[in-house]
Amino acid sequence: MFYVARPAHNLYNLELERQAQNSPHRISPKKVKTHTADMDHSAALLTDIGLGIIFAAGASHLARVLRQPLILGYVLGGVLLGTHVGFGLVADEASIELISEIGLILLLFIIGLEINLRDLARMGKTMFALGFVQFAVCVLIGLAFFKPLGYSIGGGNFDLLYLAVALALSSTLIVVKLLNDKFETGTIAGRLTIGILVLQDIWAIIFMAFQPNLLNPQLGGILRSFGQGLVLVLIAFLASKHILARLFHAAGKLPELVLLSST
Repeated sequence: MFYVARPAHNLYNLELERQAQNSPHRISPKKVKTHTADMDHSAALLTDIGLGIIFAAGASHLARVLRQPLILGYVLGGVLLGTHVGFGLVADEASIELISEIGLILLLFIIGLEINLRDLARMGKTMFALGFVQFAVCVLIGLAFFKPLGYSIGGGNFDLLYLAVALALSSTLIVVKLLNDKFETGTIAGRLTIGILVLQDIWAIIFMAFQPNLLNPQLGGILRSFGQGLVLVLIAFLASKHILARLFHAAGKLPELVLLSST
């Protein structure tokens, strides 16, 4: 009987493979595939972000040439990237949602830098009166407009109420961006407009606090929801005043720290 001697390095490799298979910390093929899929998704996300920036920049330059608001260029760039009307370069819904959230966070940060609550408070009774009247009148107009179209309230259906409240609210992001582009945020009309928009956001928060209890409008549940929202707003206000203010003041000496701290 003849035996074929194996080289020493082959025996060593076989021993390593056997130990790796018997090790409790070995990486399964499923985990390897999952890791590869995550890397592919990350690369695709970076590609989608790059395409978004390129198309937004090109469309915004076109809007500037046509003397239109830059936000129309941003919207046009998104439409061109989409699948329904555009070229279909960005089709992953998860990537679209994540990119939109990142853009919304950055835009909210820019708007927060432009809004001065002390200047808004100086508007006094005029701002609060206009904010209350505007919301109430627009809700009534919405109720009167959509009710003949077949929408109603009752039986667990609140479509009419949702439409009326949505009609009474404006997009704070878009309006403040337009005012900022026209350098009108510091004017009396601009501050009054921003104040009304802030009050609209407060109305929206109040409605969202009441919304889970519309089917069962008990006073205890409504007060509990409103109290939870009020506590959350209070915590955010105290954190922004005593913690974030000192943090950004310390980081304001270096632009890089401002960017890193804001993200």
